[in-house]
Amino acid sequence: MSSGASLNFARGTVHQSRSNGQAIIRWVSRLYVGLIVFVIGAMLIHNAFDFRAKISGRSVAHIESYFTRGEIAQHVLLLSSFVILVLTGFALKWPDSIFGILVPLTETYRRWIHRGSGVVMIALAIYHVGYLVLTRRGRTLVAGFRPRLADASAALNTFLFNAGFKPRKPEEQFPGYVEKAEYWALIWGTIIMAVTGVLLWYENLTLRFLPLWALNLFTAVHFYEAILATL
Repeated sequence: MSSGASLNFARGTVHQSRSNGQAIIRWVSRLYVGLIVFVIGAMLIHNAFDFRAKISGRSVAHIESYFTRGEIAQHVLLLSSFVILVLTGFALKWPDSIFGILVPLTETYRRWIHRGSGVVMIALAIYHVGYLVLTRRGRTLVAGFRPRLADASAALNTFLFNAGFKPRKPEEQFPGYVEKAEYWALIWGTIIMAVTGVLLWYENLTLRFLPLWALNLFTAVHFYEAILATL
């Protein structure tokens, strides 16, 4: 038994394979698979019609000078840490796959680079929250990205236009429903990945308070959320 794991380790899947914990893990896994199929499927359909409308000339993309240099730096840091997390995480999960080839390091190095990138993303998230709360520009962003009922109407009418059912494209505002959906999905995903990642990192401490099946649940959530975020 690992040092500090306590007796909760012995209460895991080996001894209670038909426990309520296993049932919870199965249901959470099924829920995530359904969520991935629905979200990614809807996104692909939406983007396919949007791409077709732009190719045909019915719709035109508009470049927005919206973000400050500091906010662009946040985006670059977020993108960089996310890509490293994806590559190292999947290399750890599937070392013999293309990810293992792209990250030709030992498991120990992959693990520490993965954790380091996670720390960077968490630190960036904490900074971003402070930026939103403590600066006037941040509070403006919060107001601009607040979901509204009009966003649902805009999404539906834009899709109908892109699909050819409406003759005129709805008036676009930035941030629109696409940017808002991406932004809040990022916040949700960051919270889930950060919490489960830290609990898995300090597994011995986690097992002092929780049974092994809970750790297995965090592993499943971390994995499926990574799949969803990557897609």
